Amino acid sequence: MKTVKILLALVLFFTISTAQPFKTEKYSLQSPSASYVYICVSRTSHAYHRNRYCRGLGRCKHSIKRIPESEAIQRGYRRCRICY
Repeated sequence: MKTVKILLALVLFFTISTAQPFKTEKYSLQSPSASYVYICVSRTSHAYHRNRYCRGLGRCKHSIKRIPESEAIQRGYRRCRICY
């Protein structure tokens, strides 16, 4: 019984020590680069968004595009009031 406990402890130790840390970068609400924003490609859209998961962008029925913030400003978009 003592041998089983030691074996279990060793397995648990090596499992924890070799496990990869959980990465949340893929699902982060922050944009990977602060200079890029998201827009809804539509004639009626008027705001750019900090992240793809913004509630305002969630209402977009057209395609969503990632562009530089400077380009969004040149196109006449303003900052979203929800995510900025």
